[in-house]
Amino acid sequence: TNYLGQTTTIQKASVKSLTIQGEFYAYEACDANAVAGKVVDADADFSDFEVGDRVVCTHYSGTVGSSSIDDYFYGTITEVGDGYVQTSEGTKVPTTGWRYLINQTVFDGNNGSSALVTIDQFNHRANFYGIACINVGSSYAISIVNAYGWVSYCIIHESLAVFCNSESYYGFNSNAIVLKSSGIPVYVTRSSHIEFQNSIFAGSSGSTIYGIYFEKESSCTAEWCGFFNCAYAIRNEISTGSIYINKVYIASSCTYGAYGYNITLVNCTNNAATPVYNLTSGGRVADVDIHAATEEIAIADNDEILIYDASASANRRMTRSN
Repeated sequence: TNYLGQTTTIQKASVKSLTIQGEFYAYEACDANAVAGKVVDADADFSDFEVGDRVVCTHYSGTVGSSSIDDYFYGTITEVGDGYVQTSEGTKVPTTGWRYLINQTVFDGNNGSSALVTIDQFNHRANFYGIACINVGSSYAISIVNAYGWVSYCIIHESLAVFCNSESYYGFNSNAIVLKSSGIPVYVTRSSHIEFQNSIFAGSSGSTIYGIYFEKESSCTAEWCGFFNCAYAIRNEISTGSIYINKVYIASSCTYGAYGYNITLVNCTNNAATPVYNLTSGGRVADVDIHAATEEIAIADNDEILIYDASASANRRMTRSN
């Protein structure tokens, strides 16, 4: 929907490169304040924002770009003032150490069965900046096949998010995927590669939500992200894929932190009920009887190790400290 309130549909556009950009978005740091849900930034001009715009605030464990997102909230703007906006969040206070992301332009799927945006052309580029996607229904907000580009500063709510298929390559930076029902925020398949930075993946419960789901020899890197309320924060179905996870925060509201094959966890905080399943932090599984082991296994410092105890018929998890 454009700024005139009209709906525009582009079908089979003959372009090699397409950029879809929102009217307004912001990704800035919060000033200190003591009011729940109130985003204060004395240097910001909020005059272009309106009640009803989408807001996501993220809290970093340290410095943005070198630390993980360890808390967040999603809400809508309820009041716009001089140097601040009040949101619908009723408990969390976004003070120093938080960053806010605000979207005004909204793609509304009207709970349909088709993707909001579909890119299906070999070697074409499509970029998405500052878009809020809502009410997508039974399909994905963005469906990417044989293409490459960026998804940045976007908020996707009440929907499936991104489907990346058939040798696609995408960067995914500073986004918020917040689901209210079961689904997969990002589904990567068929030799695609995707890179995530400074993004959150969150569901409403830990029983049915996948954070990032991989199959069919896909690969990815993820850095400085946060996973909340997921059944599986990261799940890789294929033993030939390659998943590298660095400085990521996985909350205790997740059932499984990393599930599957070849997932390397480096400098992560993994508080999931089952932090890892069928893997080690180096992407290695040691199937050894720990009571009778004579072989030497190469393990780096701080590696989390999953070892099968044959005598007890159970898995043991340990972390090498020195």
